[in-house]
Amino acid sequence: MAPKPTYEELAQRVQALESQALDLRHMEKTIGESEHRLKAVFEANPDPMIVYNTKGHPQMINPAFTKIFGWSLDDLRNRPIPFVPEDQKEKSFKKIAELYETGVPLAFETDRLTKSGELVNTIISAALVKDANGQPAGMVVNLRDVTAQIKFEEQFQQTKKIEAIGQLAGGVAHDFNNMLSPIIGYAEILMMDFDPGHTAYRQLNEIKKAAERSRDLVQKLLAFSRKQTLNLKVVNLGQIIEGLLAFLERTLREDIELIFKSFPEDCLVKADMGQVEQVLMNLAVNARDAMVAGGKLSIEIARQNLDREFCARQPDLKPGPYVVLSVADTGSGIDAQTRRYIFDPFFTTKGQGGTGLGLATVYGIVKQHGGAVTVESERGQGTVFKIFFPAVGGQVDAIDTPLADHGNHSGTESILVVEDNHMVRNLACDMLRRHGYSVMDAASGPAAVELIDRYGARPQLLLTDVIMPDMNGKQLFQRLVQTLPGLKVLYMSGYTGSAIASHGVLDDSISLIPKPFTIASLAAAVRRVLDTA
Repeated sequence: MAPKPTYEELAQRVQALESQALDLRHMEKTIGESEHRLKAVFEANPDPMIVYNTKGHPQMINPAFTKIFGWSLDDLRNRPIPFVPEDQKEKSFKKIAELYETGVPLAFETDRLTKSGELVNTIISAALVKDANGQPAGMVVNLRDVTAQIKFEEQFQQTKKIEAIGQLAGGVAHDFNNMLSPIIGYAEILMMDFDPGHTAYRQLNEIKKAAERSRDLVQKLLAFSRKQTLNLKVVNLGQIIEGLLAFLERTLREDIELIFKSFPEDCLVKADMGQVEQVLMNLAVNARDAMVAGGKLSIEIARQNLDREFCARQPDLKPGPYVVLSVADTGSGIDAQTRRYIFDPFFTTKGQGGTGLGLATVYGIVKQHGGAVTVESERGQGTVFKIFFPAVGGQVDAIDTPLADHGNHSGTESILVVEDNHMVRNLACDMLRRHGYSVMDAASGPAAVELIDRYGARPQLLLTDVIMPDMNGKQLFQRLVQTLPGLKVLYMSGYTGSAIASHGVLDDSISLIPKPFTIASLAAAVRRVLDTA
């Protein structure tokens, strides 16, 4: 039998137990503080986080997960989270299997669904959680929402694409328009020698129409790339749309009901009226084609103040007042895959019947006006396009009305034609001679100066290309008007507005005729400049 411990021994044991108890309390406090820090970090993480068990059931989620995806932990107890899209399930299951097999943390890009069904682009980082024996007890997953980043990247790529197409379109516009000018012009001249019922007349007319369609194609490319010239004025958007309704009704089929809701009086925007009409026409035609069995096309205009949160999803917009044009149809709708490409040039779902430039033109025009265009659609659920124009104050500007066409644009004045492209130069001369004018021509600015200074030519009008080697059109006019103070000038160009403006020509006081021109448009422009005081 062991001897009884002495008082001193008992005191020592009690002291040792008290020390151990103190150490345990200190350890518990340290563990508690550590758990608190871990929980605080977990909850403070701005990225959604989930801790799963080995069955794939969430054991912990942080507030960011609930904020972005919508589920609380009570919603998800004892079941997997239903947020993996069907097209991402195979990829996700393979990644989970890889993690449990190798134990190596991994990251991958994928999509996830919110509780309300919205798609969130995410980068997932995952690692195993192990128990005290080093065995997998589940995994911890961090989901970084990169939806906005991807959208920015897509918009950046879209901007680069637009810039590339813009550079191409600018060059194409010049060269192509120079080629189209003699095709359209000489077809018109030859048509004047035949009766409308003659076979040659009809064939020439087909050539002319094909060339005009090619010209329109170039203009659509310029609109998409935002290289066209805009005539901006303060206009009432509602009044513009209201004035276009009768034409829209003729464009739509009888089985489509056109609905236009009343608009606020203060829906003023700074816009090119013709381009805004083009936007609405393109959207209406698209809606018509989407409603093969008939339906409703609703047009609505409203004022809206956009906040920072909304503009964060539309980086081209700044917070402030906007006039919103909504065009909604009850047609077949657009699936998610197609929505990604609908504004790309030459992308079409209409087969051989479409050019893929209708919505691309809408996109370019709206962007050039400092606005934005959004689309909401699902397959079989119709489509809603919303156009955001920055609202302005002030009063509506007077709209230019076309000058009356009196039909007779002939004359006997002397005209000097200066153009470095010999086909366009010869065409312009032939057109003007047909209208009775006395015409002389030169292939360059220096050659034109020689005609005046050396040979004493005294034209009343200078018809000159804007951009030429050695001496541009404006420099030529400034040089010739020193010798001929009363000389008038009409510029012509196949370049885009921005290229012309860089040569100091494009302003309200300048007369400019774009290439390709017709006999009627050239004759009318010449007569208008000559008759101007």
